[in-house]
Amino acid sequence: MSLRGKFHLLLALLGISIAANMAVAVWCTRIYVDTATDRFHEFVSDVRRTELIRRLLDDLVIELQTRAKRIKPLNDDRYRVMCRRIVEEVSGLPSAVDDRQGEGTDTKTGLLELSRQLSDRSGQHMSLLADGRNEEAAAILATAIERECVSPMRKRLGEVALRNDTSIAQIAAVVAEQQNWVTGVLAVNAVVVFLVLAVSFHLVRYWMLKPVGAIKTATERHAAGDLSYRIPEHSNDELGVLSRQVNSMADSLATVQRRLVEQERLAAVGELASSVAHNIRNPLANIRISVQSYMKRAPQGDENLAHLTTVIEAVDSLNQWLHDLLTVHKSIDLERRTVVARGLVDRVVKVVRSDAERRGIRIEVEESPTGCMVHVDSSRLGQAVLAVVSNAVEASPENGVVRVTICRSAEMPEQVDIQVTDSGSGIPPGIRDRLASPFSTTKPGGTGIGLYLAKRVATAHGGEIGFRDNPGGGTIVTLSLPSNPAETVGEPTGR
Repeated sequence: MSLRGKFHLLLALLGISIAANMAVAVWCTRIYVDTATDRFHEFVSDVRRTELIRRLLDDLVIELQTRAKRIKPLNDDRYRVMCRRIVEEVSGLPSAVDDRQGEGTDTKTGLLELSRQLSDRSGQHMSLLADGRNEEAAAILATAIERECVSPMRKRLGEVALRNDTSIAQIAAVVAEQQNWVTGVLAVNAVVVFLVLAVSFHLVRYWMLKPVGAIKTATERHAAGDLSYRIPEHSNDELGVLSRQVNSMADSLATVQRRLVEQERLAAVGELASSVAHNIRNPLANIRISVQSYMKRAPQGDENLAHLTTVIEAVDSLNQWLHDLLTVHKSIDLERRTVVARGLVDRVVKVVRSDAERRGIRIEVEESPTGCMVHVDSSRLGQAVLAVVSNAVEASPENGVVRVTICRSAEMPEQVDIQVTDSGSGIPPGIRDRLASPFSTTKPGGTGIGLYLAKRVATAHGGEIGFRDNPGGGTIVTLSLPSNPAETVGEPTGR
């Protein structure tokens, strides 16, 4: 997923979270307000209305009693206003309250009938007072008004008040329950919002901050010269592509750096080798001329002729090694032909056997299957095999064994492997990757040129050189070579 897609995903996640949070908050507030405010205020209004009706009844009775004591009743409509207000307040009792309470509707109807009857009786009372019939008016006040109207109305109002109190208590319990429920929902909502924010922060950190920090660290270490540092693979977005490009840049810089260092080393050794080679070639030339002169004068069948031939081959090999040392930075030209691998190996072993025997080291040559052929420059390959076998002899302890095995490659049967196994202590892990690099050596006084030239020769033939530990101790160096002309690749042939 691209950074744009991830950014849109985060925006959608946060937007949905905010919208859901607002919806839940509004919904919870709506439920709480509906339960705790509207219904509660409704019952509170009923209680107040009931108390008002009671006060109006008391005021009406007091008003009627006061009128009965006057000698000449005032001709006003005060009592009518009270009666009308009583009827209005009774009519204003909400039907919802009465409908929820089993007999609430009958109570309201009875209150309306009693309030209308109270209004009629009060009118009769006032008319009798106006006519001077005070005794009859007092009787109506005592019986028809107080006993038949006011007392029943007070009783019914008391029942209504009791039901209102019960309803208020029930509503209070419901409000408390709703409050707990709303609090729980809001708490869960807050936890969800926190988790969404935490996930968003983690995604931002994982998608953006961590990759940017890794790129920053890589650039700092690369700038400090540590080109081996690599950014771990983390994604396929733009930052992941940038990380891979930074790693690729570091690989390219490391390769260029290695080449520059190698070229500098080769240039330095070339300057030194030119003077050294000049001083060594003259004595070698004298040795070769002397040996050839003796061989011409030696009688037929002289047993030293074979040894002298070996001396000439060793001198020629040293001359070729000096030539390679002087041209180590140049490409290798090959003159290929198909030769028997065993014969080439035997000639190399013959050169180093005497030195190995002086140290008590035995060199064994094995071939399986026999008659393996290789299409190579025998002179160049002989130098490579000589370098590898000489290293194996030097790495092996006294009375050790160096085994040279010629066989078909297990992975590529069309190739021939020349494996040289020593009985030394093996290759330290820290320098395994630097083997066959120019001037890289573990031997005191070593130059680091032998294995490097062996690698160049193998590569020029289209083969390779490999290093691995021997399970029985020591190191196995393998030269893999083509066995026929159709398989040869590498540097151009010919001089």
